[in-house]
Amino acid sequence: MREALVRQVWTGLGAPHALDGLELTGPEVVWPSAFDVTGLAVASVSAASLAVADLAGASRVAVDSREACAAFHSERLFSPIGWELPPPWDPIAGDYPTADGWIRLHTNYAHHRTAATAALGLGDDASRESVAAAVRERAADELEQAVVDAGGCAAALRDRAAWLQHPAGATAAALPLVDLRATGARTRFEPVPDRPLDGLSVLDLTRVIAGPVCTRLLAAHGADVLRIDPPGFAEVPALLPVTTEGKRCAALDLSTPTGRETFLALLHDADVLVHGLRPGALDRLGLGADVLADRFPHLVTGQLSAYGTVGPWGGRRGFDSLVQMSAGIVAAESARAGGPGLSALPAQALDHATGYLLAAGICRLLADATSGTATAALAATAELLATAPAPDAEPAGLGEPRRPERSTAWGPAGVVPVAGRVGDLVTDLPRPAGPLGRHEPVWS
Repeated sequence: MREALVRQVWTGLGAPHALDGLELTGPEVVWPSAFDVTGLAVASVSAASLAVADLAGASRVAVDSREACAAFHSERLFSPIGWELPPPWDPIAGDYPTADGWIRLHTNYAHHRTAATAALGLGDDASRESVAAAVRERAADELEQAVVDAGGCAAALRDRAAWLQHPAGATAAALPLVDLRATGARTRFEPVPDRPLDGLSVLDLTRVIAGPVCTRLLAAHGADVLRIDPPGFAEVPALLPVTTEGKRCAALDLSTPTGRETFLALLHDADVLVHGLRPGALDRLGLGADVLADRFPHLVTGQLSAYGTVGPWGGRRGFDSLVQMSAGIVAAESARAGGPGLSALPAQALDHATGYLLAAGICRLLADATSGTATAALAATAELLATAPAPDAEPAGLGEPRRPERSTAWGPAGVVPVAGRVGDLVTDLPRPAGPLGRHEPVWS
């Protein structure tokens, strides 16, 4: 079953060859779920590994299902040694019963929390209990729209049928898994066989999990990844020890002339730009797609979104847990679990899979030596998962994943490696994880 899903994903990326050199090991099913989450992990890791193999001229790729699933749990399996991580969720983030259903509020960023509490007529210091009481008085769809209109992030619970009948769901169902569009201009990058992405300069404007998973994989195969954040940006602190490993992190205010000038200089020498900005964000900075293609014709651009960049929700903010709510995944998992509350996938699988798939798309363009864009959306990955055959084997469990000790700016920790083995290549992330903004915005 997983071989068919791997073939579907690899073919969808315009793959130039069959899967003869791919070895899949490990149990068919690792996690209990209404969906083939194990197959999704294996397929997305396989796609990224096969794309790297094309760059390296390697003929063998090996993917173990437990290792792929462990990678999908990397932020949960991260094990500080002698120190502690802060809580991963804001106190009021989560699922709430409404007057007619359920809704999930995503409040890990302060401005999203402010939007959610404002939509509920509460202050920033609202307790979880007061939020729950206010949510119970509202209809799910109405409150979802009110939070979104206030600049926040929320998702009402929908089952699969309701999602497909919704205009945003119909749009998502028609999205390609990874939309690859070559411009025809040649890239400047030349892969190195033993370290295929050595010398590749990647400008990273992504946040949270999906984008950083993509750029972490590129860094593991040799890319020089420079993450750019606004000065003082408050990323989810529990994620930084995982998502910044292997990268340099600089602060840059793109709203200022000096910041834009520096950013343009970085783009001039970059090979790849990866971002999760909503449609129009770069245009407002004078850096729309046409400008980038004209001024930097060599550039490969990877773009992430929650619900796609077209359709009624093309500009909507979103995260893995919200897309699961919208797309019928939480409804199906909750029905399977049969508990009083809601149940989600056993991992942030949409985030991790989309990150690996975007990395695969970027590497496919690089392998063809053509500039262009690779676009991926959490909702498209959800569609792949929802339409794949359900698992029919008993879950074998994750076991005890390998977590070699790594250095971070906060202290040592056990860290799950990047999944997938490409020939005899050795993946490595020599730059320790650390706080944002600690490096200068220059290429090394």
